[in-house]
Amino acid sequence: MFKNNVLVIIEIDEPNKASDVRYITIGCSEINKTDTEFEKEAIAAFKSAKNYPANTKFICKHVIKFNDVDEYLKFFKNQLADYLAMDK
Repeated sequence: MFKNNVLVIIEIDEPNKASDVRYITIGCSEINKTDTEFEKEAIAAFKSAKNYPANTKFICKHVIKFNDVDEYLKFFKNQLADYLAMDK
């Protein structure tokens, strides 16, 4: 298991479809790569998983770097708690 995690949020704009916001977590031993390097890695992963039309746009919305797994898990727990609180 990697010590660090990077969360990359990408908006995918396929022709004739509504925009879709997706995220991918990249595990790594060092988080000293640039945001652009992580963005390219994330987009490559999405493209390899599906055959998107040539004119599909991939827009990086956010790159969040976590120094350890606990920080990463805390982030998701807080996001989930905020989401569930909105439903009340």
